[in-house]
Amino acid sequence: MARHRTARRALAALASSAICAISILAPQTATAAEKSEAAIRTARGAFNAAIKRHDSGAIGAMLLPSYLVVSGASVQVLGREANIASWEKRFKDDPSIVYIRTPRRILVNEAWGIAEETGEWRGSLRDEGGVSQPLGSYAAKWQRAISGAWLLQVEVFTTLACHGTPKGCAPPAPQN
Repeated sequence: MARHRTARRALAALASSAICAISILAPQTATAAEKSEAAIRTARGAFNAAIKRHDSGAIGAMLLPSYLVVSGASVQVLGREANIASWEKRFKDDPSIVYIRTPRRILVNEAWGIAEETGEWRGSLRDEGGVSQPLGSYAAKWQRAISGAWLLQVEVFTTLACHGTPKGCAPPAPQN
């Protein structure tokens, strides 16, 4: 009896080790949420590249029609077309302007087709007084479109510091 128990234990340990080895060595498949997170990170990289190229059309393609942004200077722009026009004006007024958004965390609700992205942003812009470099944190809400692409629904930027000219680093006017 004792011999059979020892043999069964050894066989169970061997089977357990084999299962562990197979699960470690087997290719891991990404979950739907992980695939969505990767797609959003890719979209964010494309958005950064579009800003760098000053491509307002490419930026607009990543926005829902009802997109809303609250800038680091507390300027609010509602709608895809209004945001495209805003980017075109900024690119025309300052050919050196660039912003980079770096995601820190992306949370995905696959069932609802929505996601939250938070991270840090930094910019570089020029005015008659020189270069300013604002930076801060942001939160973005993404929504999956009918096509399956992830599009931005809203972004809120908070300026936490700014180095540069008085005009480039002017705080927003107080609101009532």
